[in-house]
Amino acid sequence: MAGLRRAEECQYDVVQGRAIIIDRDGTELITLSPVATLVWDALDGTRDESAIVAELADRFPDVPRPQINEDVRAFLRELETLALLGGADA
Repeated sequence: MAGLRRAEECQYDVVQGRAIIIDRDGTELITLSPVATLVWDALDGTRDESAIVAELADRFPDVPRPQINEDVRAFLRELETLALLGGADA
């Protein structure tokens, strides 16, 4: 995956280190954990999955990289399921 980004249609704000996302239909609020918010912030179209994992591994050196990779991948799949992940830039 390259150039991962948030879906353009979603709205969000960060409050006390946690992203609060309004789903595409405007019917549900989703509150992310502080670490998930770091991933959410990284979805700006300039980073791919491996770059996001590398940033988190640098930030949390005590967490095994395979665990970070697995967690990021699962979170990205969840965002896709919720239609909150935009298409990759070419």
